[in-house]
Amino acid sequence: MFNTALRKRFFIVLCLLIISAFGCPLFAVTAESDGSITVDTVTAQTGDTVTVNVNIVDNPGIMAVTVSIKYDSSALTYIRYFKGILNDYTVYNHQDKGIIRLVSCDRADNKRNGTLIGLQFKVNETAGAGLHKISLEYSSGDFCNREEQLLMPSSSPGGVNVLTSDESCKEHTYSEWEVSVQPTCTEKGLKQRFCTVCGHCESKPLTALGHDYEEFWTVDRQAAADTAGQMSRHCRRCSETADIISFTSSEAEENKIENIAGVTVKPNDFTGEITEPDKAEETEASNSSDASEKKISGDRSDKKALTVAAAVCASVLIIGGSAVVITVIINKKISKR
Repeated sequence: MFNTALRKRFFIVLCLLIISAFGCPLFAVTAESDGSITVDTVTAQTGDTVTVNVNIVDNPGIMAVTVSIKYDSSALTYIRYFKGILNDYTVYNHQDKGIIRLVSCDRADNKRNGTLIGLQFKVNETAGAGLHKISLEYSSGDFCNREEQLLMPSSSPGGVNVLTSDESCKEHTYSEWEVSVQPTCTEKGLKQRFCTVCGHCESKPLTALGHDYEEFWTVDRQAAADTAGQMSRHCRRCSETADIISFTSSEAEENKIENIAGVTVKPNDFTGEITEPDKAEETEASNSSDASEKKISGDRSDKKALTVAAAVCASVLIIGGSAVVITVIINKKISKR
């Protein structure tokens, strides 16, 4: 009987042999909304022990993760990690390089939002005042999921803001503004800057982006003899849809609409024309002065969530005490359904 480690090694070798033998082509397919990851910013003094969480929202469904977490090892000493929403954890710290390596491989897509991992550090006595950044480093394919899609979630750094008890800082000297929480179509973001003398923090909200809908419709469901088809306009930034239109197969034929799921439909007499919103509507738009949302003439308006699945196969092989990450991805083009 193989133990778990041997089975995992055998599976990796088998995948590599299959790819070598058949030369499977790799097509990078990206999900429509890849999620957003933020690193918390916490405040501390020298000698303190702190926990910094790495969080994800708008999770599209992740099966495997391979990511480096970079930190200032001259100011912070890594102690341990805490598990979050992932079901599998392999974590290795390189204190000399200031890098924590996180690898996770699940059996199915994990769509939960929350903390991916919590990291505990001790603030060194020699740490200077100000923000000591903690950030993520990854590339295409390091986040993947079950439908063989590569994911590239956005990320915002955080870190440990070290304060001093020096009350002589009468005029703060701030670092550059940095985005700590990325704004989304519906949620505000946040930017911060820190005094390099005493660590004082200033924060400013970032306006929600607003939806940015395509200037054409996408057929989400094709019409059949006894079932109406459906098309909608998709947001370029997230999975939100608007201006949903139902149509029959005869209407598709009459208006020369290609009745195939995934095809695009330009504005025509059947859909109506897209017009820019007037200034009054822009003013009333929810907390977004630079929103690029558009409206459609007529009364065919509704919203629908659209989620695109994703996938991966990844494992960890431990050789001679070192963690060697082998990621095997066999991709194919996936059309929206």
